[in-house]
Amino acid sequence: VEPDPVMVKTKDGRQSQAKDRSVFGGTVNLDSEVTEVVFTKEWDLREDVSLSIDSNENVALDFNALKDPATEGDVAQVYKIIKSFSIDRTSTNGGASVAFEEDTNMTSFGQLGEDSGWDGKLQAPKVLDSQRFESKIGVPAYVVNVGAESAVLVFDKPVKVVLPGQANLSVGYSQLGKDTKITSQCIETSEGVYELGPASECYYFDGNDAIVLTKHFTIFYSFYDYTPSNVVQIIRHPSIRNKVIIIGSATALALGLGLYAFHKKRKREKNAQV
Repeated sequence: VEPDPVMVKTKDGRQSQAKDRSVFGGTVNLDSEVTEVVFTKEWDLREDVSLSIDSNENVALDFNALKDPATEGDVAQVYKIIKSFSIDRTSTNGGASVAFEEDTNMTSFGQLGEDSGWDGKLQAPKVLDSQRFESKIGVPAYVVNVGAESAVLVFDKPVKVVLPGQANLSVGYSQLGKDTKITSQCIETSEGVYELGPASECYYFDGNDAIVLTKHFTIFYSFYDYTPSNVVQIIRHPSIRNKVIIIGSATALALGLGLYAFHKKRKREKNAQV
């Protein structure tokens, strides 16, 4: 029997072939029972893979079989993504998608400059609650987390991250506690294809969607800049609503005290003239 290059694990601990969930080469449909997708060494013998996740559940993508044995135990461990594949998430929280090019090398680094200790499992993109997410550079509108918490993941080819319905908003990412606005626009070729260029990440808009091309994984999000034109979105956002109220109250108090002092001074001056 020809081995299947992709296996699926479910909550009950069972493992089955991905092709049982689709016609291979088509979309592999993953429901809320699926917890893990395992890529085997036979992946290079078959076609590209498209995963469709229809749930809010965490789904891990296990790439351990694709690790370059020459990098075992190194600070930088390389995993070879041989065929192109994409991941599309659809859930009640919203959707997101990630697409890899073929022959992409994924490298894991330890966050403290040592053996990454990464378990080789990448978390599929998941939409987070923007109202619970705080940013120092703007008001979050749509937040997608993809990658691994225990290691920094970088790629030698750009990976496409789609933030649906976020066109014309600013985009950025959060990594190791730092928020960064993506200011580089992707380069459009004469064939209408967008390329990354010299930056580590760039963005462009496709219809209603905001697209990020990146060579690293982390939390990506769209946001409203702190500008007067976005004042309604800023005031309504729960992460800063209380701060706005406090600032507004403090400002009103300061103005009130100022006017009170001004009128008191004028009254003294009038009394002095009598």
